[in-house]
Amino acid sequence: MVEPDFAEDKLQKASKAAHGIGKWIRAIVSYDDAMKIVTPKKIELAKAVEMSAEAQRVWDSAKERLAAVLAEMKRLVD
Repeated sequence: MVEPDFAEDKLQKASKAAHGIGKWIRAIVSYDDAMKIVTPKKIELAKAVEMSAEAQRVWDSAKERLAAVLAEMKRLVD
């Protein structure tokens, strides 16, 4: 919510510097609001990537064990 005294048209009428500072402040506030949403999602993503990597390691290990068992079965059948 913009305070009436800090509305863009009022700041523009006051001075170029006030208008520029007002725009900068609004941009900083918007950035802060966005980071309050993005930062927790980045943390959540990092945890999900870590869990995925661990699951991939388990999968790869199981595939190697299966390949060894299949090779042993083939050797025994031959």
